[in-house]
Amino acid sequence: MFEGEDAFVRDQHTSTDLISMLPDELLVYVLSLLTLKESTATSILSRRWRYLWTLMPKLDFDAKIFPFKFKAAEYFKKKAFHEELSTKYVRWVDHVIALHKGCAIEDFRVYLYLTKPYEKYIDNWVNYALARKVKRLELDLADALLPRTDFSVDRYTFPYKFLLQYKENCSNNSQLHNTIYFKYLEKISLNYVNVNDEALEFFLSNCPLLQHLSVSRSKELKTLKIVGPYPCLKHLEIMLCSNLRSFEIRDASLVCLKYGGKSVKQFLLENVPLLVEIYIVGLVDMGDVLLMFSSILPQIEKFYFKHHAALLWKVTEMFYSSVKMSNLKHLVLMPVYTCSLLPIANILRASPRLQTFVLEICGERMITEGELKKTEGSYIHLKEVEIRGYCGSIGELEFVMHLLESAGALEKIVIDPREATVCDDFDYFLKNYTPLKKKIIRKESDARYRAKEQLLHILPPGINLQIL
Repeated sequence: MFEGEDAFVRDQHTSTDLISMLPDELLVYVLSLLTLKESTATSILSRRWRYLWTLMPKLDFDAKIFPFKFKAAEYFKKKAFHEELSTKYVRWVDHVIALHKGCAIEDFRVYLYLTKPYEKYIDNWVNYALARKVKRLELDLADALLPRTDFSVDRYTFPYKFLLQYKENCSNNSQLHNTIYFKYLEKISLNYVNVNDEALEFFLSNCPLLQHLSVSRSKELKTLKIVGPYPCLKHLEIMLCSNLRSFEIRDASLVCLKYGGKSVKQFLLENVPLLVEIYIVGLVDMGDVLLMFSSILPQIEKFYFKHHAALLWKVTEMFYSSVKMSNLKHLVLMPVYTCSLLPIANILRASPRLQTFVLEICGERMITEGELKKTEGSYIHLKEVEIRGYCGSIGELEFVMHLLESAGALEKIVIDPREATVCDDFDYFLKNYTPLKKKIIRKESDARYRAKEQLLHILPPGINLQIL
């Protein structure tokens, strides 16, 4: 064979589209690893790829990636901006669903601020997902692009007609082709969606595979009662349900509990031996934490506490004298900053087996010189510390020095100057609103410089300092 012919054969071989020769099932799996926007873009590659994306088992309608460009500043300048955004979003979802050909759906997610005027559209989407035996259903109707500021608008209410229809079909042994299915659900996550007590009870009774249940910002939820094993239910999240009056969990198999909101007087956690993770955010203070969670704190291994008030010494000292978190290994605290962080030492003292500690600092701090204060403590198992939102204030420095003196097994300190934001939505907003972005970048750069100046020369040998 001549050299030119050999080159021609090699060119023919390398130009063969081997990927397109793979079976549909494998290609659809590959597409499911992409975002919805990326997977639909593959339709222009060739005839072979044109409709493959319509077989995807995952439909994630995240407004952050759908094809509608905007500048964050427009949100404040144009009153009709959100209406325009919502209309285009609804058309996008309807268009994708109209083309979708999958017989079953594993994940169905809606993520954009939509309220009651869009009820019929959301109802249709939920019906479509349930009719295709959806496993994970997520309706996040808070603002995906910018932080919500107005929570007085009428919220979307989960369609109870579907629950009634399901009950009626079950009682009549109806096997209609277009019936909806709840029994395949493994995860239900509803944010800024009104869900009442009866709906929550329905989910627990009619979703035998349910592992993860999350309800946030529902005005209609007043009583939460989970009594019985529900062996599949491992994760429960109840966040900022302002009218919640009673909370009762007994004889359950929960592993992780997330609670946010006000203190609830009728609060009972009993016989939950598998519960090892708790997340507490909102308006509860340390006293409320003791009243509501003291019975299970000794068994907890991971504790996240986001506090909306300052952690004062007398408060944390009361916490230390009242409870011992003897199994706690991982602790995350997000307090409101005051002039000193040393009261946190009492919480660390109440956690004798603590191995990793994360402190997320938010709020304005003055960068001033002053006398460093000290307190006692001994954290013999503490190996890793991360401080997020570090800016180099006197209170932060004295707390780091306290850890260096009190944690003999300490191996690593991570200093992250990035502000610990209230929510991911606000973080997304900051990254896209240019005037704020530039100011934040300067602030973070100054904080990195101060961290190096303050900590490098006092760091004992053997401790790894990372400044992000």
